[in-house]
Amino acid sequence: MNIKDFHFFTKETASGQPWLVFLHGLLGSAANWRGIIPSFEDRYRILSYDQVDYSPKELLFIMDALKIDKASLIGHSMGGRAAFEFTEFHPTRVNKLIVEDIGPEGTKEYGADLVETLKSIPVPFSSKVKAKEYLLNDLGDPRFGNFIYTNMKIDSDGKVDWKVDLKKITKLIEESQAHSLWKVWSQVKVPTLVVRGEKSHALPRALFEKMLKTNSLSEGVEIPGAGHWVHFERPHEFIGVIEKFLSI
Repeated sequence: MNIKDFHFFTKETASGQPWLVFLHGLLGSAANWRGIIPSFEDRYRILSYDQVDYSPKELLFIMDALKIDKASLIGHSMGGRAAFEFTEFHPTRVNKLIVEDIGPEGTKEYGADLVETLKSIPVPFSSKVKAKEYLLNDLGDPRFGNFIYTNMKIDSDGKVDWKVDLKKITKLIEESQAHSLWKVWSQVKVPTLVVRGEKSHALPRALFEKMLKTNSLSEGVEIPGAGHWVHFERPHEFIGVIEKFLSI
């Protein structure tokens, strides 16, 4: 790996302060955190990057390359899994851990159903208008459709197609479904906050409660009205619980 191969950004407005690393979820990018990061810039040095394989190995490489000795981690969805795996493997490199709406095992809705939904999208669309008409109306959730649209590109002839490698994305989902990480989760040894969206299918309440019972250093917060994309759907509430947890 070469750090030049990664798209990342850092902000060190708060010179000498602790690092805070943001890890996006599947089909996301570093830009997904642009509504959240400004609330922390005055107290933390910030790192966010586009994940390639959502692995703790990747995070370790980037932290080493940027000479980040220790940081608090905020990971959404697959980024949350990478974050708690990294924390179990490298506890001395993590101050605090925040896991947003993901657990140590997959769910049907966030596994097989998501794969089928992605495969069913009839790309390429003949135009930007046709793409938005479908994604905002036919997927059942305009917010999800709008998120999917950010993973599309417009070709020179005006057609709209995936800009991500859909085969790689579906493989990542299927692999995450096949491997339970309960043992890893139970051995995380830093203060941890699990944030769940009240309406989430990716982290059902029973799974959320099991996580808190399985790891004695974890605590949980459920955000009313939010689904899987908590920080996007309820940003003010999300920022509030994160600020409170990090300040303790």
